[in-house]
Amino acid sequence: MNGVFSMTLNKLIQEGISILIPSGRIGIVEMDQLKTALKKLMGQGRNKVVVDLSYVPDLSWSAIGGLVEKSKEFQ
Repeated sequence: MNGVFSMTLNKLIQEGISILIPSGRIGIVEMDQLKTALKKLMGQGRNKVVVDLSYVPDLSWSAIGGLVEKSKEFQ
């Protein structure tokens, strides 16, 4: 069942803005993957980031908290 809900993560860079596009359910495990991608972008000096959740049918409360926590680091 876990494989059915696994998340894929695509990245685009347009006009200096990094766009992360996760697809699939985002729970605790998937949020760790997304946090790692965000941390990597910060390490590269990319502080203009958009997380496009258009393809995410289910987002856990812990994932929402993780996104809010990470967003503060980009300010």
